[in-house]
Amino acid sequence: MVEIPDVTEEHIPDYCNCCGNDLSSLPHQYAGSRQVFDIPEIKIKVTETQGL
Repeated sequence: MVEIPDVTEEHIPDYCNCCGNDLSSLPHQYAGSRQVFDIPEIKIKVTETQGL
């Protein structure tokens, strides 16, 4: 894991997936985190050399 990620996203649910109750007014607590390392799309670079 890196110390300072490029982007941080918080995922705080508004409702319970099981019963559907509203969770927006309840206090939330930290459950953990994970980091996803995305590899940027490979882009071809074409160089044409011309002799004179």
